[in-house]
Amino acid sequence: MSTVQSLGNSVAASAFALDGSAQMNGDRLDITQMQNSQMGFASVPVDAAATDPFSASFEIYIGAAGYDGDVTLGADGLCMNLGGGPGLAALGGRVGEDGVNVGVAVCFDEYANSNHEHGFFIHYNGEEIFGDVSECGGGWGNGNLVECAPVSLFVTPGTSATEEWHGVTVTIKPSGGGAQVSVNMDSGAYTAVADIAAYALPSDAFLSFSARTGGAINYHSVRNVRTGGGQDGDLTDRKSVV
Repeated sequence: MSTVQSLGNSVAASAFALDGSAQMNGDRLDITQMQNSQMGFASVPVDAAATDPFSASFEIYIGAAGYDGDVTLGADGLCMNLGGGPGLAALGGRVGEDGVNVGVAVCFDEYANSNHEHGFFIHYNGEEIFGDVSECGGGWGNGNLVECAPVSLFVTPGTSATEEWHGVTVTIKPSGGGAQVSVNMDSGAYTAVADIAAYALPSDAFLSFSARTGGAINYHSVRNVRTGGGQDGDLTDRKSVV
């Protein structure tokens, strides 16, 4: 098992244990590559309990920069998780874009396998507690509305060589046996809040990232991970293009 990470520090890509398709690529984690039917999981144990405030900031890239193959682009999704681990078994039979079945999962789902299934979601213990689906005209794929918010806010469409990295801060604040989960992307370009009535974490808690591709593909990548103690403003949102 990886070394338990105390809060308030940057977490190097090399600190994460990798499972499935997840790979370290320099200073970033590629949870999936540009291949069909992948599922990956990268996790690190953290010193976090259900009574403690918790924050994580990180950058995500979902896209297909430089891809020159003939496979359909745009699937499936990526989650940040706080809860079970350390490997793919923590999904409990769920798919990567739905996150762990024990704990909190903050998910960026760019492909609709059925109605109302792509957008931005927060899950707790396998149940959706916040959902913001993308529904508008346009887009491509099986209901993959990449031109519609919120998917358009976190996916780089097509094969542009430009990688758009999006800064995300997730804050979990326990109170009275429950907790509030708040998400801030790109310094307020997108925000979400969800409440948990009865909040608990495993005694061995993991910060993790899970992702999946299917018949369609994308990179699902993460970098610049940092944990904190849940104080507003102690983590930095950012958006960068490379």
